[in-house]
Amino acid sequence: MWQILNISEEPLEILPVQELPEPPSDVKLGYGLDIILANMKYFILGSVGLIIIGMKLNSREKKKKRKTKTAKVNKQAILLSNERTSKMIRVKIGGTCKKGKKVPITVFIRNPSPSPYMDVKVRGIFPKQIRINTPTLNFGKVNPGEVAKRVWVILPTQEGIFQIKDITMSFEYKGKRYVGVVGSLNVKVI
Repeated sequence: MWQILNISEEPLEILPVQELPEPPSDVKLGYGLDIILANMKYFILGSVGLIIIGMKLNSREKKKKRKTKTAKVNKQAILLSNERTSKMIRVKIGGTCKKGKKVPITVFIRNPSPSPYMDVKVRGIFPKQIRINTPTLNFGKVNPGEVAKRVWVILPTQEGIFQIKDITMSFEYKGKRYVGVVGSLNVKVI
């Protein structure tokens, strides 16, 4: 904040303009600027190289995303909370998973509401090390209070720990489509 204490009635004194002397011819523009100008072609080549590398990496990432399968979820569907979904679905591996032996994975759907669930489906994305006939289980109609059960029969082809990804359930309730995400299930194969 400025505060004016006194105003003078005298005119301001104007000083004469002094001309600056010419700099000597051996003076450089400045240490950093000289380095930049002397190496400009390398900076340009490096910048172009970084842009090309970035474009290649970006295209590779896009290809990977295209190849990765994700669960198909209707954009018009209403997403259920994890808490609500966990009360409605259970996934249980039936026994020890051994390489080359069929193992059941049982999926239970419970309808706690007073109206039926229609067109109930459960989907999962299975790794290539686990063979399965169909990754989608169709439950159809699940009445109020009913617990419906379907089974995925898997055939592990390798030993290790594998993940069934993006397990989702979807159903229609009173004319609206709902989707619940269960998550992933680890399968240990010995």
